[in-house]
Amino acid sequence: MDDRAHESVDRENVTMSEGVATSAATEPNSREELLIAELRKRTAELEEANRELRRVSHYRSLFLARMSHELRTPLTSILGFTEILLDQEELTDTQRRFCQKVQDSGLQLQASLNQLVDLSRIEAGHTEVFLQEFSLRET
Repeated sequence: MDDRAHESVDRENVTMSEGVATSAATEPNSREELLIAELRKRTAELEEANRELRRVSHYRSLFLARMSHELRTPLTSILGFTEILLDQEELTDTQRRFCQKVQDSGLQLQASLNQLVDLSRIEAGHTEVFLQEFSLRET
Protein backbone atom coordinates (compact mmCIF):
# COMPACT_ATOMS: atom_id res chain seq x y z
CA MET A 1 0.00 0.00 0.00
CA ASP A 2 1.27 3.41 -0.76
CA ASP A 3 1.27 6.24 1.80
CA ARG A 4 -1.90 7.81 0.43
CA ALA A 5 -3.86 4.59 0.70
CA HIS A 6 -2.50 4.06 4.17
CA GLU A 7 -3.59 7.57 5.20
CA SER A 8 -7.03 6.99 3.74
CA VAL A 9 -7.50 3.74 5.69
CA ASP A 10 -6.20 5.43 8.87
CA ARG A 11 -8.63 8.33 8.38
CA GLU A 12 -11.52 5.90 7.94
CA ASN A 13 -10.50 4.01 11.09
CA VAL A 14 -10.24 7.27 13.04
CA THR A 15 -13.61 8.43 11.70
CA MET A 16 -15.21 5.09 12.54
CA SER A 17 -13.70 4.99 16.01
CA GLU A 18 -14.77 8.61 16.57
CA GLY A 19 -18.26 7.68 15.41
CA VAL A 20 -18.36 4.82 17.86
CA ALA A 21 -17.02 7.04 20.59
CA THR A 22 -19.48 9.76 19.68
CA SER A 23 -22.32 7.26 19.55
CA ALA A 24 -21.32 5.79 22.90
CA ALA A 25 -21.01 9.25 24.37
CA THR A 26 -24.42 10.38 23.12
CA GLU A 27 -26.13 7.18 24.12
CA PRO A 28 -26.05 7.93 27.87
CA ASN A 29 -27.17 11.50 27.14
CA SER A 30 -30.06 10.16 25.10
CA ARG A 31 -30.94 7.76 27.90
CA GLU A 32 -30.71 10.59 30.43
CA GLU A 33 -32.86 12.79 28.22
CA LEU A 34 -35.43 10.01 27.89
CA LEU A 35 -35.48 9.49 31.65
CA ILE A 36 -35.81 13.23 32.28
CA ALA A 37 -38.64 13.46 29.76
CA GLU A 38 -40.39 10.49 31.38
CA LEU A 39 -39.93 12.06 34.81
CA ARG A 40 -41.39 15.36 33.61
CA LYS A 41 -44.33 13.54 32.03
CA ARG A 42 -45.08 11.60 35.21
CA THR A 43 -44.69 14.72 37.34
CA ALA A 44 -47.22 16.52 35.15
CA GLU A 45 -49.60 13.54 35.42
CA LEU A 46 -49.26 13.54 39.22
CA GLU A 47 -49.85 17.28 39.41
CA GLU A 48 -53.01 16.87 37.32
CA ALA A 49 -54.18 13.99 39.54
CA ASN A 50 -53.57 16.15 42.63
CA ARG A 51 -55.62 18.99 41.14
CA GLU A 52 -58.44 16.54 40.41
CA LEU A 53 -58.29 15.14 43.95
CA ARG A 54 -58.47 18.64 45.44
CA ARG A 55 -61.47 19.43 43.22
CA VAL A 56 -63.27 16.21 44.19
CA SER A 57 -62.46 16.78 47.87
CA HIS A 58 -63.92 20.29 47.65
CA TYR A 59 -67.17 19.00 46.15
CA ARG A 60 -67.33 16.19 48.71
CA SER A 61 -67.02 18.72 51.53
CA LEU A 62 -69.76 20.87 50.00
CA PHE A 63 -71.99 17.83 49.62
CA LEU A 64 -71.45 16.76 53.23
CA ALA A 65 -72.14 20.23 54.56
CA ARG A 66 -75.35 20.62 52.56
CA MET A 67 -76.59 17.10 53.22
CA SER A 68 -75.98 17.38 56.93
CA HIS A 69 -77.95 20.63 56.96
CA GLU A 70 -80.78 19.01 54.99
CA LEU A 71 -80.86 16.09 57.44
CA ARG A 72 -80.58 18.20 60.58
CA THR A 73 -83.64 20.31 59.82
CA PRO A 74 -86.18 17.44 59.86
CA LEU A 75 -84.25 15.69 62.62
CA THR A 76 -84.69 18.73 64.86
CA SER A 77 -88.44 18.52 64.29
CA ILE A 78 -88.49 14.80 65.08
CA LEU A 79 -86.56 15.35 68.30
CA GLY A 80 -88.82 18.23 69.27
CA PHE A 81 -91.98 16.19 68.72
CA THR A 82 -90.64 13.18 70.61
CA GLU A 83 -89.83 15.46 73.53
CA ILE A 84 -93.40 16.82 73.45
CA LEU A 85 -94.78 13.27 73.30
CA LEU A 86 -92.57 12.09 76.17
CA ASP A 87 -93.84 14.96 78.30
CA GLN A 88 -97.40 13.67 77.89
CA GLU A 89 -98.70 11.76 80.88
CA GLU A 90 -101.31 9.73 79.02
CA LEU A 91 -98.77 7.62 77.05
CA THR A 92 -98.79 3.91 77.67
CA ASP A 93 -95.53 2.22 78.65
CA THR A 94 -95.17 0.81 75.12
CA GLN A 95 -95.77 4.23 73.53
CA ARG A 96 -93.28 5.85 75.91
CA ARG A 97 -90.70 3.14 75.13
CA PHE A 98 -91.16 3.68 71.37
CA CYS A 99 -90.89 7.45 71.72
CA GLN A 100 -87.76 7.04 73.83
CA LYS A 101 -86.23 4.80 71.14
CA VAL A 102 -87.04 7.38 68.46
CA GLN A 103 -85.50 10.12 70.59
CA ASP A 104 -82.37 8.10 71.44
CA SER A 105 -81.82 7.18 67.80
CA GLY A 106 -82.41 10.79 66.75
CA LEU A 107 -79.86 12.02 69.29
CA GLN A 108 -77.32 9.50 67.99
CA LEU A 109 -77.95 10.65 64.42
CA GLN A 110 -77.68 14.27 65.50
CA ALA A 111 -74.32 13.59 67.16
CA SER A 112 -73.07 11.87 63.99
CA LEU A 113 -74.20 14.77 61.83
CA ASN A 114 -72.52 17.24 64.15
CA GLN A 115 -69.28 15.27 63.87
CA LEU A 116 -69.64 15.25 60.10
CA VAL A 117 -70.11 19.02 60.04
CA ASP A 118 -67.11 19.46 62.33
CA LEU A 119 -65.00 17.27 60.03
CA SER A 120 -66.10 19.30 57.00
CA ARG A 121 -65.15 22.52 58.78
CA ILE A 122 -61.75 21.14 59.74
CA GLU A 123 -61.09 19.98 56.17
CA ALA A 124 -62.14 23.38 54.83
CA GLY A 125 -59.78 25.09 57.28
CA HIS A 126 -62.59 26.89 59.13
CA THR A 127 -61.87 25.25 62.46
CA GLU A 128 -58.74 24.82 64.49
CA VAL A 129 -57.99 21.56 66.22
CA PHE A 130 -56.55 21.72 69.71
CA LEU A 131 -54.78 18.73 71.16
CA GLN A 132 -55.45 18.09 74.81
CA GLU A 133 -54.48 15.22 77.04
CA PHE A 134 -57.25 13.42 78.89
CA SER A 135 -57.83 10.30 80.89
CA LEU A 136 -60.13 7.61 79.57
CA ARG A 137 -60.93 6.60 83.13
CA GLU A 138 -62.29 10.07 83.89
CA THR A 139 -64.53 10.23 80.82
